[in-house]
Amino acid sequence: MKKEYIKISLKRMFLSKNKNRKKVILFDSSLDTFNIGDHIIMSYCNKIMNQIFADKEKKHITFHGTPLDEDTKDLATYKYKFICGTNVLSPNVEWFCPFHTTQNLEQYNDICLLGVGWGKYSNQTSIESKEFYRCILSKHWLHSVRDRYTEKKCLEMGFKNVIFTACPTMWKLTPEFCKTIPHFKEEQVVFALTDYDKNEEMDRKMIQILRKNYWKSTTHH
Repeated sequence: MKKEYIKISLKRMFLSKNKNRKKVILFDSSLDTFNIGDHIIMSYCNKIMNQIFADKEKKHITFHGTPLDEDTKDLATYKYKFICGTNVLSPNVEWFCPFHTTQNLEQYNDICLLGVGWGKYSNQTSIESKEFYRCILSKHWLHSVRDRYTEKKCLEMGFKNVIFTACPTMWKLTPEFCKTIPHFKEEQVVFALTDYDKNEEMDRKMIQILRKNYWKSTTHH
């Protein structure tokens, strides 16, 4: 297993001699998903990237789906690559991560995490997962993770360059902004339900409470 990743690392040495600094690669968590939360998070990630890299072109590549070879063939030559805010890290990449099966894995190098979380809680992280993340994630950029659990798991895998920043959707919640939030109860409410990890009994109770307390409710799945 380690030999495989060593071969990939050696191949990269020839691919990444001339770093492309004109474009930023964003692994976009809003592509190939029906999860409205990923769309909301990605909208904030886009704003952050536009502020930091105002003078650079942004190339968006799917993360939830399997990227096309034509989108990834030159990835190793780009300096700036980010996986944007989603619960994508996993203790078992062989079950979860679409990158794991790609034929172009040597292109996935020096990637930085932006507000990323852990997708499945587990006491054990597989050896394959540890080697995979060490292969594709940057060893010098600071990785931004959304919670302490993800920070702990990254540290356990040997990444010392990781910081807890919370979710990018919270970065604008400054004291000044919070003062603009209304303090009175509105007539309408927007709420969301998780479709992949259901608790039908508790979901039903929550909906009943909201229907009793608000004039009109809008549901997003």
